[in-house]
Order: sequence, then structure tokens, then C-alpha cells
Amino acid sequence: MKKFLLAFLILIGALQLDAQVVIDGKTYQVDTLMRKQIGPGVIHTRVRVPEYPLNVYLLEMDMTNQYNRAETHQSQNLLGTQEKLADVYTRHQGYGKKPLAGCNASFWCVSSQSPYNQFMLGAPHGAEVVNDTLYENTNSKYVDAWNGGCEMTGSTIIDKNKVVHVGRHEWTGCFKSEKFSADEQITQVNKRCGSGQLAVFNVGKGRSTVFYTDNSDCDYIYLNFKEGEGWATAKDMKFEVAEIRLSTSSQTLGDYDACVVADGTHKTEWEKLSVGDEVIMNHYWFDIDGDKSPIAVENMTEGNAHIMLKGEFTERNTTESYNSTVYSRTAYGNNADGTKFYMIVIDKSTHPEYGVSSGCTTTVMLQLWKFLVPDLWNAANYDAGGSAQMMVAGDVVNKTTETTPRAVANAMIMFSTAPDEDADVITSISFEAPKHSVPSFYTYAPNVLGYNKYGELISENVPVTYSCAENVGTPNADNSAIITSAVSAYGTITANYNGIEVTAPITVTAGEVSIRIKPQILIDATREYPIEIITTVDDEVKYIDPTLFTWEVADESIATITDGVLKGLKEGTTTIKASAGDVSDETTVKVEIAPSPRIDQTWDGWTVTTAVLANDAVLSSDGVISFDYAGERKSSITLEKDITFYSLPDELKLEFTTTTKLLAMTIDLPTGLNPDSNELSVGSGYAVGSHTVDLLSLVSDAADLAEYPIKLKKLVFSPNVKGYTSGANTITIDGLYAVYYNYVSGVENVSCSQPLAIEAAKTNDGSFVVKGADANRVDVVVYAVSGAECYRTSVELNGGSAEVYPGLTAGVYIVKANGGNVSAVSKVVIR
Repeated sequence: MKKFLLAFLILIGALQLDAQVVIDGKTYQVDTLMRKQIGPGVIHTRVRVPEYPLNVYLLEMDMTNQYNRAETHQSQNLLGTQEKLADVYTRHQGYGKKPLAGCNASFWCVSSQSPYNQFMLGAPHGAEVVNDTLYENTNSKYVDAWNGGCEMTGSTIIDKNKVVHVGRHEWTGCFKSEKFSADEQITQVNKRCGSGQLAVFNVGKGRSTVFYTDNSDCDYIYLNFKEGEGWATAKDMKFEVAEIRLSTSSQTLGDYDACVVADGTHKTEWEKLSVGDEVIMNHYWFDIDGDKSPIAVENMTEGNAHIMLKGEFTERNTTESYNSTVYSRTAYGNNADGTKFYMIVIDKSTHPEYGVSSGCTTTVMLQLWKFLVPDLWNAANYDAGGSAQMMVAGDVVNKTTETTPRAVANAMIMFSTAPDEDADVITSISFEAPKHSVPSFYTYAPNVLGYNKYGELISENVPVTYSCAENVGTPNADNSAIITSAVSAYGTITANYNGIEVTAPITVTAGEVSIRIKPQILIDATREYPIEIITTVDDEVKYIDPTLFTWEVADESIATITDGVLKGLKEGTTTIKASAGDVSDETTVKVEIAPSPRIDQTWDGWTVTTAVLANDAVLSSDGVISFDYAGERKSSITLEKDITFYSLPDELKLEFTTTTKLLAMTIDLPTGLNPDSNELSVGSGYAVGSHTVDLLSLVSDAADLAEYPIKLKKLVFSPNVKGYTSGANTITIDGLYAVYYNYVSGVENVSCSQPLAIEAAKTNDGSFVVKGADANRVDVVVYAVSGAECYRTSVELNGGSAEVYPGLTAGVYIVKANGGNVSAVSKVVIR
């Protein structure tokens, strides 16, 4: 076990986590977002180069690990059977395998590619071997060659000894028989039999697919393996002639193991055979840049171009437009002795979490890849664009150029082959985060991964206890997290699971902290807000547990703060201050309580302007816009007035009735996060009649108090140029109003008559109990200490209590329960 743990640590630490790379003479920061072992000897890494920008995804497999293997995946047969990588994962699981990850592979034939589209539409262009079975050859250098032939392309081979070969590989194959005048050289496999050629077809082409031939009078010799034989490479395979069909056409494989199709002078040789005769086939690939010895291929795919050989960039990076153009990228590589298998995918898209990735040339890809993986020796470029995909545990982890990851023709998949004995027992753990850099006054409980003795990842969230060096902080009461020190420090953090430990360095940075919402928090007397305290570490905003601070409220009759949770009591404005050690910050709180369930806007003080209308529109005091319309293009009616909606509305509605069709409507709806202008196009056209627009749904995050107050500056109506009603028309504003579910008549003080109770301050299964004798139905909201809402539900208190199971990961949370005038707030620690 010690030997495995040492190998694991060496493997995990092989890549420099955060450093600077030089790309085309310019220096860029490289940030490691994630790096973890996902299976025996298999590491998945995600990095970002923010200034370029690039999102990069890596896989690396240690081929010396006895519990893994890499295999070519082919979607059923060669023709037109693309398959999504998520489905590949599921299908192989159904076979009892343990797929871990993989990437798309070869380019495949599309309808515009003549003459290939006649006989291999949907099939990969280059060489392919799937677990010893030959699916296609590389066409040597001459016939139906893909992208210039094997001297130009790059391919990846996993041989019978699990050694990885990446580079230029040439194929040769022949049949031998005592009756032949000489060995019969095979032209190609599972593509076509051209004029004067000798071709071989097997199950890779499908058993019912008609073989494509240039001539209609070929000979078809059907073969079956002799007992004990099967597909192999660099080895004699013995067949028996099962059937001979002379000078015919349009044949299929049927139930035979192989079919030889002979044309031209080859017919003369094969017509010497009889049913029952033995023929021997041998084929192999050799390294054009190596010693030319046959490679015992077990799995293989051929890519687009060899872009790195023996540590040097090749001319193919610049002499081929596909490689010198900016694309998303997929490539395979190895180290010098073939004991490491590398995959890389680079996006040309916008990732919802990581941001824009601009794509790159293969030269840029190699500069970055070589920096990240210094022992990268050979590399081959594979299919990119919408096909550039990396799958991990059944999910495509990169952001493809298409909304939904497309199906691909084939792929290389990494598997675990570990036995099932003790497979569910955790014997080692590892931090999921690649580094630990956190602010002071921070409650930190990094996620921990659990592995069995084979190196398989069997738990994504191990329940651990934490300890740390004294200078960086202290564990909390139950050791479920550490609370970092008030000053900057560098030390270690340790996680423990049943005596199994992992220790990593941690940096605590004492930076400036601040209350997130400034200069004013707007709140009512119903919502309770876990105040967000933020700081910045390594250019990343971190949220600090507000319960670690001492809070002062200048006027506690207006608002109170309990465990960092703000609650308004009565209308007014006061200041609040947070203090911890030598740091402090303050802001203003304004409490607004709606005096009625609905507040309507009036129609005085609005400015009305028109564009491309015969007459100016007129707005009456009761909200009727009158105008003449004759189908003019780009016509519009604009209403402008600065409105601030009171307090925190539960609904914001615009209701209107139009007598002519409207092409569009635009609303300028500034919020706290977009205070100056927030112009939004609403809807895709409005028919004659009445309509209701939900304005609150246009706010990006209506649950975030930073969005308030919400304002309205402008309404723009654009009549339609098709199907309009000509002449005098009206748009009647039936209502522009805010709705408040918890208004207070007369705006008196709000108080809670009966408190609820939230039990289970520490919980291993993530559940807690809400109790309340005077409440029947209770709304429950769970917040992270950042203030972000994590979970919301509504429960019935049967017998005065209800168990709530939000299914959240380990951490510290704020739970709020409301039932009419009854409320409670509590901190819950999930382990």
C-alpha cells in the first residue's frame, strides 16, 4: 500500500499547478482549476489561461498500472453509426466494464467528400483496430489515402504490452497460400475494392452491407477462422476457405469471418483455391520514424496529422491550413518510452463557469501542452470543431461549439480493470482542490475524495475531520472545518478518515474584507438575509462566514442581526457594522414595508415620444396611448419616467391591451446590479388583445438583495408592419404595479408571535427537523454562508414537526423557516 500511495502522490504532483507559460513569445498565467485521480493511474486536469483566453482539459494514463487499459471505441460498425460519448459510457457499463474517460478520435467521411462518400460515408477515414480486430487499414501511401497518407498523418497505437505509440505508422498486409505464385498483397480493408485491387471485408463493415467495388465481376472468397484463431496484428492468422463466388457483384459478409474481394490479376491467383483450403493472413503497422519492426497492435486510431515527433514540432503545424487555423482542438500524445498516454481538448466556446475560450492553432496547443506535460514526446492531431470532446464519468466536461455535444464516429476510452474484491473500501484519500489558498476569518472544509486499494475513485465526498497548523487557524467545535487565522499565514491542513490522512499546504491571506451590498441594503420585514462578507484571494472573490463577525446595529428598533442574518423590523434607515479582530466594515440598511398588497403607478409625469408615425402619440391620464398607424417600418412609441418600485416586490406586472399587432416591446429596467440602464427586449410579438408581462422574471436574480431597488425608466412599443390595424389605434396600460404578499397595513412594527425551532446543528446525513406548535405549513430556505440560496421547499408540520433533507454537500449553512408570522433562523453544519 505504501508503494501505491507514493506512486499516487508522484503522479498527482507531476504537473505544476499555477505558473506562467510562454506562448508565441508572450507570457501567460496558467491557473489549475481541478486536478484529480479518477481511476487507477488516470489523472484528469482542467486549466485556464485567462488572458489568452483558453479552457484546457487533460487526461493522462500511466500505462504501467496493472489495473487500467485504453481501447478504441467504434460505434457498432463503420458506416453511419455515430454515438454520443455519454452513450458510449453507458453502453460499456452494460457490458460489465468500468469506463473512466476518453476523447473523440478520427475524422469521418461526410457527404461532400468524393469519392469516399460512395463507399464509406460515416466511417472514420484512417486506420482503426478495436481490441485486435482490424476495422480499417491506413491504405499505405497510395490508395484512397486520407490527408496525404501515412507519411503525413499521425496515429495512436496501444500495443499488446500496453505501450503507447504515437507518430507516423505505415501498414502492410498479405495472404499466403501454397497455391499462390507469390504472397497476395492486400490493398485495403473495409473500404472498397478498386480496379485491379485485393480488398478484405469483415464484421467492421457490418454483415449486411453490400461491398463496394469499381467493377461488377469481382471474385468473392469467403473465409472462416480455423479453430483457435482470431483477429490479431503482426501474427499469422489461419483461415479456411468456406465459399467461393466467381465474377459476381453486390455481395455481403453474411455469417462468415471475412471476405476477400479480388479484381484484375488477383482473380487468377484466388481462383486457384478450393473450398477447404487454408490461407494465412498477416498484417502489421510499423513506425516510419523508428526501426520498422512490426508493432503488435491491440487498439489503434489514425488522426489528422503528426504534429510533434521526438519532442520537436513538425512542419505539419504550419503547412496544413487545418492546423494553422484557430479551432477547438483534440490531440493524443505519449512520452518517450510509451508508458504514458496523454489526451488534450481545448475549447473554442464560452463555458458557463470558466468563461470564453478562443481556440487555437496546433502550434499554440503544443506550446501549452509541452509546458503542462514536460515529457510529452510525440503528438497527433485529431478531429476538432464540434467533435472536440472529453468525456469523464459519462459527462462531456468541456464546452463544445454546439449546444449539445454531437455524436462521434469513434474514440479512445480509458478503463479500469480492477477486480471487485474490496472495491468499496476506502484505503486512501485526496483533497479534490488542486491548491488551498483562502482568506482569513474563513470557514474552510475542502472536499475530500476516497479511493480503494486499486486507485479507483469510489467516493466524491468522504466524511472527514480536519486539523491544521496552529498558525493558519483552528478546527471548529466538531472538527468539520477549520476557521482560518486573522493574519496571513502559510502552513498545512490535514484531513482524517478512520486514521487515513492526507496533508497539503495552505495559504491564508489577510486581505481587505467588505460587506457585499453597498452603499445600502434594502430589505422588508419578511425576508431574512444572511449578510455576505467578501474578500478577494488570487483574483477570486471568496465569501466569509458572517457568523464569525461581531455585528452592531445603530438602531435596533429598525433592524436586528442574529448569527449574521439581517431582519427588518420597522420602516427606517440605520447603519450596521461587522468587526473581527482588526478588520471592520459597515453599510446602511433601509427597511421598507409595503403599506398595501398592491401599489400601482399613475400616468402623470411621463414623457411620450414617437418615431416614424404620422402623428405624435398621446398618453391620457388613465393610461391610454392614442396614435395613428399605417404600417410604417421602424415605428415606435416610447414612454419615459424614472420609477423606483417600493421595497421588495413579490410580483411586478405590466398589463396592457393593444388594438394593433406589436412587433416588439423594449423595457429599460435598472436594478441594483445594473443601476444605470438595463434595456431588455421582451417577447417576440404581441397579437391584438390583452397581455401581461412579468417584470420580476426579467431580473437576473430576484432572490439577490443586491438587485434592489428595482427601477423602470422606459417602455418602448413597436407596432408590427404585417397584419397591423390601420388608422386610429390605442395601447391601453391596464396596470403597472407591484404586489406584496406580506404587506402591513399602516406600516406598523412586525413581530413574530411564536418562534419555530430548527434542530440538528450537526448532521451526518444532511437532514434537520423543523418544529412549531402554532404553524401548519412552513417555507424552508437553506443558504450557504455566502448568502447564496441552495435549497427551498415547503413542508407540512404533521404532529408539530417535519424532517427536511436538502441533499447538500458537507459545509456550513444558514436555515430559515417561515410559517405565517412564525419564523426561525439557525446555522446547520452538514458533515
